[in-house]
Amino acid sequence: VSGWSNRSGKIEIWTEGYLASPTLGSDGLATGQHHEVTYNEDTEFTFQDDILITSDGEVDFSFDTWGRTATGIEYYLESSTEGVLISGEYTFTDSDVWTAIEFTDIAVSMDEVLSISFKSVGGSSSGAHIDQVSLSYDAILSPSYGVVPEPTTMLLFGAGLIGLVGATRRKKR
Repeated sequence: VSGWSNRSGKIEIWTEGYLASPTLGSDGLATGQHHEVTYNEDTEFTFQDDILITSDGEVDFSFDTWGRTATGIEYYLESSTEGVLISGEYTFTDSDVWTAIEFTDIAVSMDEVLSISFKSVGGSSSGAHIDQVSLSYDAILSPSYGVVPEPTTMLLFGAGLIGLVGATRRKKR
């Protein structure tokens, strides 16, 4: 799976309904394909690195998770400059349904590199599953960076300058 890795180098993809996986996601729609985060004590993480932030802004981070036989899932959103932005462990209360986990308006800075990782908790050789992983980014442009005036604003500014020049010439005469 492009962009995702783990220690084994193998990403296991399931299809909806395989081995009793729930066929509907937390949004009530078909789950399609999803990933089992391999359970292997403390050594196995599924991760995606090198997500470059190009200007100051905010990110929203969300994913769906299903327990299968796992007791929980750990999740991390980390920054190269700020360290851990979001981390936690979700404990499954019902292993037969998908649960949506969501975080919004997380401040990020220009030139940060983000990484996302997941770790299954418990479950012998079976792990928790993830689906619909999303990291959306909204840049916040400062007035001194990247703002281009609208054509109407430039036209009014130019007309104002011409008016000032004309008024100054009349006054001198």
